[in-house]
Amino acid sequence: MAMIDLELHEAMVIAMARRRRFKMLAQELTDAVREDGTYIRGDGKAPPRNQILARAQNRTYRDLFVVTGPVGSRVIRLKVE
Repeated sequence: MAMIDLELHEAMVIAMARRRRFKMLAQELTDAVREDGTYIRGDGKAPPRNQILARAQNRTYRDLFVVTGPVGSRVIRLKVE
């Protein structure tokens, strides 16, 4: 897939929607964003798992995501209404 100029949280939502999976392990979501190629950092690299988790846990995006589970296997859920 061609790279699209999206913010990381937008790329995360699109990755979940494309897969029709609104609850994913953080690593699964990281792999999906990388596979889609919809977000590349300023240094030209794909986002690592800790960046995906940080975005999902950021207060700014609490209306979009819920993060649960133990540290080694965090689950990111998209809030859908």
